[in-house]
Amino acid sequence: MIKIAVLSKSDTYTKNVIRQLKQSEIVADAKIEEFNNGKDFVNNYQPGEWNLILIDENIEPDILWVERHLRKKDSHVWLIGMSVLRNDALIEEFIKLPRTSFLLKLDDNRKLFEEIFDSEDQVQSQVQQAVTNQRKKKILVVDDFENTLFVVKFTLEHADYEVVTAKNGFEALEQIRKNPDIDLMIVDLNMPKMNGFQLIENIRKENLLPGVPILILTTDIDQKKRERAKQLKVTGWIQKPYKLEDFLEIIQRALK
Repeated sequence: MIKIAVLSKSDTYTKNVIRQLKQSEIVADAKIEEFNNGKDFVNNYQPGEWNLILIDENIEPDILWVERHLRKKDSHVWLIGMSVLRNDALIEEFIKLPRTSFLLKLDDNRKLFEEIFDSEDQVQSQVQQAVTNQRKKKILVVDDFENTLFVVKFTLEHADYEVVTAKNGFEALEQIRKNPDIDLMIVDLNMPKMNGFQLIENIRKENLLPGVPILILTTDIDQKKRERAKQLKVTGWIQKPYKLEDFLEIIQRALK
């Protein structure tokens, strides 16, 4: 939910701004709270607590004091100054920092609010995409044969993937719970105690790795195994022995 703080002594003009906020499509369901003391608000402020803060020209101590001290605590929150009459010197001083704007209480400011939150959504989306792009894809490899585990891990790490490993199904379930950001799982079928299919069945029952591709690593693929894999919504197969370039191409396709 969007949270908006209004720092102002309650008056007709402030009520007009709040009414416009509630009429705006993007912030119609926002939680809006009023505060009449800027110093108390700043002292109790926690970064990320509010999406937007409106600061009236007549707030105490004063609007520029509140802006400076809020920015020391949070460089990301949107700050909007507001006044009844236009004061160019105040506006120029207030909007020196990024993510600030200024409004006149008597104007229709609904479009301004919508533009701010529209741009906020775009910024958050871009930040999230950048984080996703920078993070290495994490792959869980499950195989009881140590040599296979070593070779697959070595190959993937040299292809710039992050790799976590497990030697059986029980270890794999533990790794999945420790690593909720796994992007792909490669699992051998023939393992003692809990084979590959049994592991995938447990993953499906517990709703682990939702939407994450699962590739089966095996030496043989018969019709019965294909049918079971289809029932368990397995993404694909890697058949041993494999060529290095084919192996990496299957990984890339699965991750896309």
